[in-house]
Amino acid sequence: MQCIEVCGIGVMGRSIAERLIEVGHRVVLRSSGHSLDNESELLASGAVRPNGPADILILCLPDGTAVLDVLKSVQHAPALVIDCSSTSPAEAREAGKEVGLSGGRYVDCPVSGASALSRRGGLTAYVGADAHDPILAQIRALDLFRTIIACGPVGQGMALKLVNQAVHMVNLCALVDGAALAGALGLDPVLTMRGLAAGSAASTMLERFGDAIFLGADKAQFSAALARKDLDNVLESWALVPGTDGSLTMVAEAQAVVAGAIQRLGTDIDVSAIGRRGCE
Repeated sequence: MQCIEVCGIGVMGRSIAERLIEVGHRVVLRSSGHSLDNESELLASGAVRPNGPADILILCLPDGTAVLDVLKSVQHAPALVIDCSSTSPAEAREAGKEVGLSGGRYVDCPVSGASALSRRGGLTAYVGADAHDPILAQIRALDLFRTIIACGPVGQGMALKLVNQAVHMVNLCALVDGAALAGALGLDPVLTMRGLAAGSAASTMLERFGDAIFLGADKAQFSAALARKDLDNVLESWALVPGTDGSLTMVAEAQAVVAGAIQRLGTDIDVSAIGRRGCE
């Protein structure tokens, strides 16, 4: 049984902590100052507060600034830091340097999948490590992830997560437009969803978000603010690459859609709310 410190217990961090407790790890909750609402329930489930050095520190924080703040405040750095936050490749490399100053190992390990999958060990992890790196065996032993993809040097896990989020959000915005078109043409939303699922438009995004976008169901997934942060990171990372011509047009449009929804509905909305066209 390993002692694993989890920092950042929002939606994903909480589900990761719950999974670790369930499979028998000793879980320590480190306060990040960003998400404390779930602490009491996790403590009741068997987690503890810090009382000594941990074997592994898992980060689930909202952005790269929060990651660096925590890493600089850690007094007894563990041998391994697994960063499940979604930041940028540049921020991951900076975090890796910070951990390296204390002799530890940093691995960017952003995840893909709903929080419910985390509780079943069903997430996909994009790991900034080579395919033969022994660190992968340590990550696999946590029993958190169904699929682990070795992406290369530090930062490349975040790079693949950004590509995933770019495709994810463009597809989500396409569903919003599809729902609007179906409504304008007088199609029943349930019939529309069934038709899409049976045709070439079938997708994981339709399965996850169809009820919210076509039927208006209240089905929380993740915050629109985090989605906007991911899209910002995509466009900023693109701009930092020498020799890139033009722009990521579809990603920029998705960014505008999410920003517009936040402006209309508030900063605390779920990303599924961008389809509430009647609120415009």
